Amino acid sequence: MNCSASNATFTINLLYSVVGVDYFNILQGPSNGLELLNFFHDALQVERANGSAALERGDVVVMDNCGFHHSRHNEPLLRNMLNTCGIELIYQLPYSPQSEYTPNSKHNQNITQRLAISHSSTVEAVTRN
Repeated sequence: MNCSASNATFTINLLYSVVGVDYFNILQGPSNGLELLNFFHDALQVERANGSAALERGDVVVMDNCGFHHSRHNEPLLRNMLNTCGIELIYQLPYSPQSEYTPNSKHNQNITQRLAISHSSTVEAVTRN
């Protein structure tokens, strides 16, 4: 059973830390549990520009409460993958628009604004020529 946002055109997966975005991928269409596992498999191989690993022993991955993140098939596999590397997996509190503890909304808004600016700059550049 595929549990995903079936109307998505693209999915942007982000691994971000206090230093910024450490890894991302863009999927055409919706994401699902297998894509989640593939994302973290790849992210575990990523090194930052300074040579440090994007995910290191002692790190904590905080995920939102998307349904397939918690599925009975994916969560144990992801938790085991991360725990094997000494990385803890925890989940955010359930979403609340009033909560200061739901940072994805803030980051999604920031990304949307940057994409809109980038799009408008591209449109302006094209229409000027």
